[in-house]
Amino acid sequence: MASRKTRVKSPVIVIVGPTASGKTDLAHKLAKTLGGDIITADSRQVYKEMNIGTAKPHTTGTSNRGSGIRKCPEMRGVQHYGIDLVKPNQYFSVQQWRKIALRAISEIQKQGRVPIVEGGTWQWVYALLYNYTIPKVPPQKAFRKKLEAEIKKRGTGYLIKKVLRSDPDATAFLDLKNPRRLIRALEVMKETGKPFSRLRKTDAPLFKILILGLNPAPPALKKRLAKRLEQQFAEGLKREARNLISKYGRKTPGMSGIGYREWQPYFEGTITIDEVRANILRNTIKLAKVQQRMFRKIKKVKWIHAYQDAKRVVTQKFARL
Repeated sequence: MASRKTRVKSPVIVIVGPTASGKTDLAHKLAKTLGGDIITADSRQVYKEMNIGTAKPHTTGTSNRGSGIRKCPEMRGVQHYGIDLVKPNQYFSVQQWRKIALRAISEIQKQGRVPIVEGGTWQWVYALLYNYTIPKVPPQKAFRKKLEAEIKKRGTGYLIKKVLRSDPDATAFLDLKNPRRLIRALEVMKETGKPFSRLRKTDAPLFKILILGLNPAPPALKKRLAKRLEQQFAEGLKREARNLISKYGRKTPGMSGIGYREWQPYFEGTITIDEVRANILRNTIKLAKVQQRMFRKIKKVKWIHAYQDAKRVVTQKFARL
C-alpha cells in the first residue's frame, strides 16, 4: 500500500483514445486553458530521431524547467515529458515510463500546474491508472530471437497458445495480437516461474484522476488516419525510415513500430511505395481497433466529442475539489 506521504490530492487529467483521435490537440488546448503540462504515454515517441513516423508534436524550443528527469521539449508552447528519452536501439519498458511519469506528475504539481497525461499506449496508461508494478526482468536477447524465429515459422497463433497455456487470465489485459507483448510476457514468466497476470501488483491510486476519452466513429477515424499518413509521406517519412534503418538497423526496438517496419521490403526492392503506404495504413487501423477495445475496459471514462465537452467536464471536476 502506498504511504500517505506519497499520495497527491490534486487531480491528474488522463486523455485516452485510439491513434489520430485528437488526443494531442485536446491535451494542448486544455494545457493552455488550465495552465498544465503534458506527459506523453506513447511507446514510440520516447525514441529520439523518430519524429515523422511517430507524429510527435513539433518542437519550438527546449527547456530544462526544474525536474531533473529529462530535458523536456516545449512543443507548441506547452511543456512535455516522456518524449525523446532513448535511442531507437534501446529498450524502454512500462516500468521505466511509469517512474518518469510519477516524477513528472509530482514536479508539475509542485509548480501549481495541472498534469495532463495523453497517449495511446494503453499498457502504460493502465500502469498509471491502476498503480501496478511488474517485476524488473531484463531483456533476454537469445530467448527473444528464439521466439521471433518461432513466429516466422509457426505464426503469432503459436505464441498466443503458449502464453494462454501458462496464463489463461492474460486475455484480460494483454494484447494477444501484438507479438512484442507476447514475447515479453513469456520472457517474464520464464524468469519468474509465475503467470504474468499474477505478477502485476496493483495498489490504491496515488492521486485523483479525471479520465477523458475520445473515440471517433470508424469512418471518420479511417479518414483521419489516411490524411495523417499522406502528411507523413509529404514530410519525408521515407527518408526518415531509411536514415534510421541505416543508422540503427531494422531489428532494433524502435524500428519494430508501425510506420518504420513496413519500409524494409521496399528498400530491398520487393514491394512498391504504394504497397508500403497501404501496409502502414492497414496496420495503423488494426492498432486503432485494439486501442479502442482496450480503452473501453477502463472504468469511469468520460467519453467526449470535442474540446468544449472536455472543458465542461473539467470545470465541473475542479469545482468539486
